[in-house]
Amino acid sequence: MRPALSRLLLAAPLLTLACAPGNGQADGEEKVNDKYAYSVNLSAPGPSASAPPAGPQAPMPAPGPSATVALPEPVSVSKALLLGLEEPGDLVTDGAAVPAEGACAAAGNIPVRRRVKAEVLQKFREMAVALCQQTGEVVNLQSDHRSAPEQSTIWNQKFANAGAMARERGCALPAGGAERRRAIAVCILKFNSMPGTSRHHWGTDIDISNTSPAWWSTPRGAKIKGWLDANAARYGFCQVYAGKASGRRGYNDEAWHWSYMPISAGLLSAYAQSVTDADIITAMGGASGGLAVEDIAALNIRQDYVMGIAGKCLNWAG
Repeated sequence: MRPALSRLLLAAPLLTLACAPGNGQADGEEKVNDKYAYSVNLSAPGPSASAPPAGPQAPMPAPGPSATVALPEPVSVSKALLLGLEEPGDLVTDGAAVPAEGACAAAGNIPVRRRVKAEVLQKFREMAVALCQQTGEVVNLQSDHRSAPEQSTIWNQKFANAGAMARERGCALPAGGAERRRAIAVCILKFNSMPGTSRHHWGTDIDISNTSPAWWSTPRGAKIKGWLDANAARYGFCQVYAGKASGRRGYNDEAWHWSYMPISAGLLSAYAQSVTDADIITAMGGASGGLAVEDIAALNIRQDYVMGIAGKCLNWAG
């Protein structure tokens, strides 16, 4: 991330995870933020473990005066909304059309049965039309709002078929016990969020055009990505999962995932101040999600995955 780095934290050895590195594109300007740099322990937490202790967890502390991240004021929303257990307001399946002609008239279409906040849809359509007019490429929404139950369907399916998923994603799974379930979780978390932790719960985040990392390295994908990198911020969008090769923790890079920061920045701040590890287990449906509270703590889910976004997004200035 862009703020000054902590040499001490960067020098600290990090545990090698069971999963192989992903294929997402990296932003060389991103650096790890020392406020949220935590080591990951895949074994059961003990007295000397670096993970937080098991049991109910306190909310993540808000950054203090000396922190390199200044989160915005948290918005006043329910914890259930942050966790995906309550639907955000103003979700729409259609919105005001953006004037366009020819091929660009179709830019920014929203697929049937998808939903997103009205302001987000309007700004995305404005961005999509501009992209089309300047590059000739048409982009559309592939995914937007997902509730915790919807995310649980994805999570549980992958957890139940861990062997096949691990082979597909290049993950090594231990034989059993806490190490195995945590390794399964880390493998899923390469590209899929844990219920209760997904930014898609908020109706502010969208997946654009194609969710295959390889596609974004094709001439067409690279053309679209280049335009988004140069122009998306004008419409309020930021690629939250970028820069992992330079130290960002959490999910692999996702060229397709863009967040509408004028709304999501305040929601992230509210999440950091109110959601606990026990809340995440509740959103997962309890033991049916395959994990326990101590696993959420050992894997640093709140710090590395929820807060693990690109520095330019974490320090969003508009």
